[in-house]
Amino acid sequence: MLFARIAMVYAGENKRLDRALELTDRSLVLKADNAPALKAKGFIYYQMDDVDSAKTFLRAALDKNPDDVEVKTLLNELEAAPDMKTDKDTDTETDTISETGTE
Repeated sequence: MLFARIAMVYAGENKRLDRALELTDRSLVLKADNAPALKAKGFIYYQMDDVDSAKTFLRAALDKNPDDVEVKTLLNELEAAPDMKTDKDTDTETDTISETGTE
């Protein structure tokens, strides 16, 4: 649980997100159904604009702790926002920029 808390500090400051992911992974190796680590990983992916992964981990966290208001709120936000980019949108945009050299 300590790894998940440290990861959330990094994520909350939007710093060292790669390191934060490593910490959540370590926490999940120790206990795969660790709701705080799943929540942290979802939030980190949210900070990284990886909406699909964020949803996956936030849903898993909610399955383990259905009363978590923060997770419910963020997940509802993500699912209600049609303009948020998904991995597929990001990949397409990157391909377009690479091919043309412009946006």
